[in-house]
Amino acid sequence: PVTGTLNTIEVPGASSVIESETTAINPGETKTLISVEGSGKVEGLMFKMWIYEGGAHPGNCKLHFVIDGVDYALIFSHLADIFECRTDTVSPFSLTVYDDAAGDWGFALNKPIEFRSSFQLKVESTAAPDNIFHVKAYALITLIN
Repeated sequence: PVTGTLNTIEVPGASSVIESETTAINPGETKTLISVEGSGKVEGLMFKMWIYEGGAHPGNCKLHFVIDGVDYALIFSHLADIFECRTDTVSPFSLTVYDDAAGDWGFALNKPIEFRSSFQLKVESTAAPDNIFHVKAYALITLIN
């Protein structure tokens, strides 16, 4: 039986790496980087964001993890605040790059995300005017029967 759709290809109980296009995102825009229909699990996810055009105070972005239609949003820069305050040994995220001077940021997801009907990763730019970010994401998705 077919259990879901990855990139419009029906796949029975298999894993696939999804790579989003490198996407420019203007202030105030929200774009979907990854979208999966069906039940499954995000086994791994990497996200990267960098300044394409803009000034010294670029602003920020909001990440939307939409799991089964429920939007779990977080501000990207808050990840750094969380890591500085953590005392436990297992964090759901790891910063892969955090360089304000170069305008280059990224993270990896360390814990799986299960979904029953759909998963989306969306990015909303809350950047200052005239600042454009480029964003890219990779995800390892396993569809479940």
